[in-house]
Amino acid sequence: MPEEKSGPAARRDGQTPAEGERGRRSMGRVRFETGTAVLFAAMGSMLLLALLDVFFTMSSDLVSSAFEAFKLIAVTVLGYIFGANHTKTDQD
Repeated sequence: MPEEKSGPAARRDGQTPAEGERGRRSMGRVRFETGTAVLFAAMGSMLLLALLDVFFTMSSDLVSSAFEAFKLIAVTVLGYIFGANHTKTDQD
């Protein structure tokens, strides 16, 4: 049976503040890596659509709409990545 933590450093979930900070950093890293993977997937899809359009002249509304959608996803993820790295300590 685990020993109960008490005192000012104890939290309701049983974690110390240091353990909670490690968990937040770990989750932030997972979000950053997922965002980076989505960014590369969107940019790769944009490149693929551009190459298909060059070699097969696929000038259709569907291709241009898909390209615009991937561009929107890429810009949104870039904003998230840069925004997530701007913490409260950077503002001081």
